Amino acid sequence: MNRKNIYWGIFLIALTTLVWEILLTRIFSATMYYHFVFMSISLAMLGFGCSGVVVFLFPRFFSKDKCDNHLSLFSTLLSVTIFIAIIVYLRVNFQITPSLSSFLQLFKIFFFIFLPYFFSGITITLLLKHYAKNVTTLYCCDLIGAGLGCILVISLLFIYDGISLVLLTSFMAATASIVFARQCSSRILRRLSFCIALLSLIAFISNVYFYRFLRINYVQGTPQTGIIFEEWNPINRVTVTPENFLGNKSLRINYDAAAQAHMHFFDGDITRIHYLQDLIPSFYYQIRKNAEVLIIGVGGGQDVLSAYINGHRKIDGIEINPTIARLNTAVYRGFNGNLFAQPGIKMFVDDGRNFVRHSSKKYDIIHLSNVDSGVASSSGAFTFVENSLYTVEAFKDYYRHLKDSGVLWIGRWRFNNDLENFRVLTSAVKALEELGVNEPERHIVMIAEKPRPEWCQAFLLMKKGPFLTEEIKAIDDLRIKMNLEWLHHPEKRMDNQFDDYLFSPDKKVF
Repeated sequence: MNRKNIYWGIFLIALTTLVWEILLTRIFSATMYYHFVFMSISLAMLGFGCSGVVVFLFPRFFSKDKCDNHLSLFSTLLSVTIFIAIIVYLRVNFQITPSLSSFLQLFKIFFFIFLPYFFSGITITLLLKHYAKNVTTLYCCDLIGAGLGCILVISLLFIYDGISLVLLTSFMAATASIVFARQCSSRILRRLSFCIALLSLIAFISNVYFYRFLRINYVQGTPQTGIIFEEWNPINRVTVTPENFLGNKSLRINYDAAAQAHMHFFDGDITRIHYLQDLIPSFYYQIRKNAEVLIIGVGGGQDVLSAYINGHRKIDGIEINPTIARLNTAVYRGFNGNLFAQPGIKMFVDDGRNFVRHSSKKYDIIHLSNVDSGVASSSGAFTFVENSLYTVEAFKDYYRHLKDSGVLWIGRWRFNNDLENFRVLTSAVKALEELGVNEPERHIVMIAEKPRPEWCQAFLLMKKGPFLTEEIKAIDDLRIKMNLEWLHHPEKRMDNQFDDYLFSPDKKVF
């Protein structure tokens, strides 16, 4: 085979495989529990391993004289199985249950997703085996293709949806089969590779511009209905659905499968959204007055709106997802009362930690309210795994950007025996100790909704200085009004794991 053909062929196969692998991580994250993202990598390793074993076990079948035909055949099969895998996946209404049917559904999904990796692995293995004299250049082309695949898929996700891009990935694989078929002895394979490439390209164009015959039908077993907005980017698949929030008009913004935020209808009349005052994310805004506020993780703008209706007029909102930011500032600005165009309210598209680190501004309140996927939180994903927003170093950054009486306010869900909130506390205490603060327990308040079957929240307040008696009284009065419970009181010891830690002579045992 012509050297240029094998170089271009392995380049396209590597590019296709990495685009497929990364797209699967996004699709899994958008439709199933976040754990399954790692299955894309696991199945890739399994597919490559199995393909190498098969080529080794059947040397006569994979002989050099058949290599040209095999390269075209297996790259064509790569294209076809990518197409089939996404169709099968989208048709399966998968739900995690301890049952045989759930296991069989999962096996079906993984088997069809395994196949493209298997055929990709066979193609690359044959190239490296039969063209070993050119292995240096082959490996170089393989790496360049893989690297460009990573860059390409990130760029394309800003333009197209993840499902349509799978069809484009099928076209990429078919293009590789056309390259290999140029010196293939089988006329059928040459025609087949061309037809598959043409069909996959037509399918991609049709799904994007004409009729969406392939779309996500289920998310964690829930049918996708009533969606009025959908957009993908490298961070999330974002959808918007109208909803009734406590009897009030609002929009539910979904991302990362079941993670969600709420955008509340606001026409400038504060009395019509007074119900927000009964929600725990508005707690500290009702106590502080005329504060300069930094909100990390704007979401649907609920925290910004809560701050605004409580009289705070200097608010900086940070949102890492450009689509979410655009929903607030452009797409649904008529729905939220053009909140982010109000004097003193600003939106920044940035990573929260990065913004804080590079800002010279100081705030009265820095607020983080459940700033990550609710799916991951519910599983305890960040209990023992690093998240840059909740490290000791991050708490130090927040502390340095507080005014002298400023407060860091972090809200988390109550899952897994409050381990999420316990981790927040340990990071806060460690940061205060490293900053030379004595008696960190006097700088911290922890309050929570009382446990119930539904999701409930807790929050930590970390003040730059000790909490004053009158501040504690105001907090306690509002706590009683909202029917919340203490987890840590600055002037009283509570009988729970939080105070056991705070007052322990050896905190390392925790």
